[in-house]
Amino acid sequence: MNKKIPAFSTILAAFAIVAGSVWFAPAAAADLNRGARAYAAGDFAAAAEQWRILAEAGDMMAQFNLAVLYDNAASGLFNSAEAAAWYKRAAAQGLGAAQFNLAVAHQIGRGVPRDLVETLFWLSVASRAEDAAIAESASAAAEKLAAVLTIDEKSSAARRADAWRAVPEEMAATRTESGDRPYMTLSEADIMTIQRRLANLGYELGVIDGVAGAKTQRAIAAYFKDRGNEWRHGPLSQDLLEMLD
Repeated sequence: MNKKIPAFSTILAAFAIVAGSVWFAPAAAADLNRGARAYAAGDFAAAAEQWRILAEAGDMMAQFNLAVLYDNAASGLFNSAEAAAWYKRAAAQGLGAAQFNLAVAHQIGRGVPRDLVETLFWLSVASRAEDAAIAESASAAAEKLAAVLTIDEKSSAARRADAWRAVPEEMAATRTESGDRPYMTLSEADIMTIQRRLANLGYELGVIDGVAGAKTQRAIAAYFKDRGNEWRHGPLSQDLLEMLD
């Protein structure tokens, strides 16, 4: 009898969002924000070029962003093995979104061997992430998966998760553009603030819950469209939060 394995969605959400005019920076001064601008402009190859420099230097956010590009067929760079490799490096450093996406990769065998014990292990690790939304999603997914695994399989994953510790890579020196805001994603409370501001502006987004789900993304897209701009779905940034202030 085949086990019925629950399906989980990938997180795919760590890009900085840059609105308004877009310009292209020289590759020699790579940083996360420049990659984000290239991504927002639809120049995925340039985004990858910017992020790769930082990713290879050990920056876990750049590693995750690069993995997302390789994990997305729409980027024109799809390479599941490359995506999994970058997720693994970011996951090992403690990035919850990368841990969750690596778990999904192992669940379906995308770029890595299909391994449900490895899936449960990474979900268990991600369930302790600082990002509350990711931790909650990982915990719920781990609970569903554990229901179809054997006691030995669950014990193996649990022992490894309990012993796991993040191992930061030593960051090489990287240059950032003078005056650029340091890259950051938003907390659950900040996302709730964005949701409340959008609701006050008359955009329908459902429950204000601190999760940038499909309804919130559609509300943001409508906000940008009304102002003559285009929103490329992704995570929310400090720039967007201040724009709605």
